[in-house]
Amino acid sequence: MFGAKIDGGKLSKKEMEENINELLIKEKKEFNINSSNVKLLKVRELYDLNDDVIAFYYNIIEDEILKGYVLASVDPNLDSILEYGQLIGEKDTHYGEVLLSNNNLNAYYLGYQAIFFDTDVNSLNIQLEKKKNSIINKIEEEDKEYAEQIESLDLGLNEDVVIKNTKDLQLFAIDPNGMSTLNWTKIIGAVA
Repeated sequence: MFGAKIDGGKLSKKEMEENINELLIKEKKEFNINSSNVKLLKVRELYDLNDDVIAFYYNIIEDEILKGYVLASVDPNLDSILEYGQLIGEKDTHYGEVLLSNNNLNAYYLGYQAIFFDTDVNSLNIQLEKKKNSIINKIEEEDKEYAEQIESLDLGLNEDVVIKNTKDLQLFAIDPNGMSTLNWTKIIGAVA
């Protein structure tokens, strides 16, 4: 974890950028950074399930060349850096292009590699419920009893739930960054 966590409030832009700079110093090789001419380009804000901004997505640029991305949290109760990685080429094929192409909708970050787009959190919950039901229908074809177990659970997105069947197949996982939301990546896909 980079930077200090503070109870309550949100991290300022300066605090977030300090956390990102700590990461860049530590992970220079990861980003293939060779000079001190590095800047951060804010791509977009990401929301949580309360429709509050939870993080910002940045591109890392060195000498006008795209080097990587960082997803920095504004919530001091989460890790300050939620995701990061190197990018190769002229486009941000991780989240950047998808975030920019859906700029008419809110981007909701639900955990590692799980960004969903919708107009508001109520509409998002409907979207996720439909996807959950679609998956339950597929599971039902192979294991009706297991599908009934999943269907009977209240899978509200604010619950910490891990569901496993007898084969120990994990369909839902708690966000590794400690968010109290479901990580839907294994059941509905990474970027919806």
